[in-house]
Amino acid sequence: MRLKSHGHLMITMMPRKSILLCIGLAWIAIFFFMTTSVVAAAEIRQRQVVDDVEIVLAVPHADREPEPRIESQYEHHLVILLFERGTSKSIEGAQVKAKVAQAGYAGSEKILKPMMADEKPAYSGFFIMPGRFEYRITVQIRRPGKTRVTEAHFEYRHHHKLR
Repeated sequence: MRLKSHGHLMITMMPRKSILLCIGLAWIAIFFFMTTSVVAAAEIRQRQVVDDVEIVLAVPHADREPEPRIESQYEHHLVILLFERGTSKSIEGAQVKAKVAQAGYAGSEKILKPMMADEKPAYSGFFIMPGRFEYRITVQIRRPGKTRVTEAHFEYRHHHKLR
């Protein structure tokens, strides 16, 4: 770094390499922000393995819904995909319940309906989630022929801009 004197005022001049490095880093940061924003806007997916079940929670963006639906700014579509642990075999015929609650509130609980997602059996329901708060999603799964209920907990925060 060089200092130039103009009378009693000292001016700091950054070398050309430093300026180019700063500009390059700024472009990388902008690119990273833009690509992660696009990915986040598409869909949120979280995975957990509980007992012998792989549970995938998906919250598709409204533009990616399988069926056209008028979505309120607070309504979110939860989709649960279930797989046998260590395989890609889908679990069908399960009874799946989800409870969505903001910290400190009771929340709402629904039995999810069977559907197809990504050409795989899945379970879904719509939940009202106003505001950009963190929500706890509890999923309970009762599989055919099993007596034990499998339970998983997910944390969720809005992933797209509210209108």
